[in-house]
Amino acid sequence: LTGLRYVGTCAGLGGANIDMLTVKPSQGAPDGYAYANTVDLSVYDASLSGWYSSGAFASVLAQVRRAKELTEARGLTYKVAAVCWIQGESNNGGGGYDAKLLIIVDALNVCIKAITGQTDDVNVFVESITYNDIESGHYAVDDEVMTAVATDSRIHLVMPRYQYNTDVHHSPSATVSRAYTYAEAIYKVLSARAWTPLQPLSHTIVGNDIYLNFSVVNPPLQFAMPASNSQTQPLSTIIANGGFSVLNGASSEILTAVAIDGPTTIKLSCSESPVGGQINYGQTGETGGVMGGGTGTRLRGSLCDTNLRKTLTRLSGESYETNNYSILFTRQL
Repeated sequence: LTGLRYVGTCAGLGGANIDMLTVKPSQGAPDGYAYANTVDLSVYDASLSGWYSSGAFASVLAQVRRAKELTEARGLTYKVAAVCWIQGESNNGGGGYDAKLLIIVDALNVCIKAITGQTDDVNVFVESITYNDIESGHYAVDDEVMTAVATDSRIHLVMPRYQYNTDVHHSPSATVSRAYTYAEAIYKVLSARAWTPLQPLSHTIVGNDIYLNFSVVNPPLQFAMPASNSQTQPLSTIIANGGFSVLNGASSEILTAVAIDGPTTIKLSCSESPVGGQINYGQTGETGGVMGGGTGTRLRGSLCDTNLRKTLTRLSGESYETNNYSILFTRQL
């Protein structure tokens, strides 16, 4: 990817649900969002006849058109290689998020290819929606994001969010770390190198022990927690057992010890045979505050890789945290 010039643009809209950001089969305004400058998408491709967009989606297309004009004026060629889609918490509990995201990815590809003339697909990079304190419990929309990733090869899962423990917004250092992880994922996908976020691949049971093998971006595995990860509620402690739990068939806890057993392997020791049980990572939670007061459940773990490429530094010379943390998961045994 050397010798290339890059253009980055942002068409974000804070606090918006996916219905306010998508294409529509009518010119009516999306719920709760009055807008102007509706775009008839058939101007980009006849297959989109009868479909319209405005707001953030229309802004994306306008920015693509402008970037193409600027690059061609300099005698350069232009294409869109990646779109970062950072959204979803506003849609938790609504259902059908995966289908809506697939519609957007299809429309982005059709429209952008029509503007730039490129034949390469537009890759869309997303993250696992795992906030800790805005709502208690598991985010159902996160499962729908995972379904979309598994359905469409143009959608790439970058990372979870829990390590930043965001209450509303990330701290400045967490923002930079998060951007670095996106850059690492985009670079590897565009250079035809494998990218898979930290997640379990397989397991082996030997007696009362489980050996859990992971896809690790930068081995070896470690337990950690980034400092300065939230503006108002920073977490620096490693959660008990690194966030792991093992339940037997009767849903009783049987995990007695957790250890790193190699560059890509975790050993979970149990008080009895775990066959027929279940591994949970980051699902048991811990008590924490939620927006508006009260208490909720922080769903998080502390398992990450060891990324030594700490090339981004503060003015003080201190490196930013760039480790990749495991996605939250449940695995049947």
